[in-house]
Amino acid sequence: MNDPVNPPPAGPAKTGVLHGRFGRTIAFSVIGLAVLSWIAVGAFLLLFEPTLGQRVGAVTAAAVVTEGAFWTCTAVFGISVFQKIKNMLGGRGRS
Repeated sequence: MNDPVNPPPAGPAKTGVLHGRFGRTIAFSVIGLAVLSWIAVGAFLLLFEPTLGQRVGAVTAAAVVTEGAFWTCTAVFGISVFQKIKNMLGGRGRS
């Protein structure tokens, strides 16, 4: 159990940008933001009578948020895959 005199051996130190659930939190946050932006566009179009320019502006803003979400999720996934490959090939690198 938790013996203060003889603590259990520590596992390998996990280092990196996306240790734990930090990367997953980022990805779900930006996806949620993109979904909320499209819900806001739908509400805007249904509740108000926007002109063509306002419609184009609202849809463009939601599209830019969605594009940012895709790029952010791609970066998070790429960093996590890079870290896994780095750990498989030799951990922290050569001295």
